[in-house]
Amino acid sequence: MGEGNIAHPPPPSPVRAIPIPRDCSHGEIKQFALEYPAPFEGSIDIQEFRQYIRRLNSLLAEAEAPLRRHAIDHILAFLTLNLSSLIIPTYYDRAMKKVFRFINEQNESLFIPNGYRVTDPRKTAFLFLEVVPLSLEGRS
Repeated sequence: MGEGNIAHPPPPSPVRAIPIPRDCSHGEIKQFALEYPAPFEGSIDIQEFRQYIRRLNSLLAEAEAPLRRHAIDHILAFLTLNLSSLIIPTYYDRAMKKVFRFINEQNESLFIPNGYRVTDPRKTAFLFLEVVPLSLEGRS
């Protein structure tokens, strides 16, 4: 047999978006798993990554916690035919702004300097966090 008949494995494909899966052990509350993705090895420290996920999970839990404030927002919306939400942002909306601000801040300080960017989790309906290598930005 000649060497032309030898099957060679395909070259490794470039890393695509890295999903950080949702941790479903908390029921309906949006939480993400602390599993460290292998592509981050050598660029993002495991402790920094886990600290990021813990803080993000904490902010998400704060936004969705059953508080009296949520009940007040709903009652006010009902009594004003939802006009109050046009004037006064709900507790949930304010808490989610904190979440998105945190993601943007961490993109600037942790992910972008290491060659990655966390996309807006609303694009994936919070089913997973999508971390995109900057080398793939603009493609797809």
